[in-house]
Amino acid sequence: MKKRLSVLACAMLTTLLPLTVPTAAHAATKCPKNYICGWSKPNLKGKMHKESTAGDHGCFPFSGRSASNQSRFVTTFYSDSGCYGETFELKPGTYSAKTPWKIVSVSY
Repeated sequence: MKKRLSVLACAMLTTLLPLTVPTAAHAATKCPKNYICGWSKPNLKGKMHKESTAGDHGCFPFSGRSASNQSRFVTTFYSDSGCYGETFELKPGTYSAKTPWKIVSVSY
């Protein structure tokens, strides 16, 4: 019985692992290095909006329901224009498959 449970647990783990590993790489390949990207739909789907981080820091109009931060800066996303309202942050090299609300502006 123990051996059977171990085999079943290993099979489940093997099945789940491939689903989690490509996701991070997928976000990085969809959004170029030194950019912050947003998609109109969750899960990095729909129309893409990208913002280069090569220029000045500040507050910029942005749009999305999912986002990827492939810049070298911690990035803050806002629910209102002018970098006001609700916020959440993404560290460099991370993404959010479904944002808590539609992103309207971004700062870095």
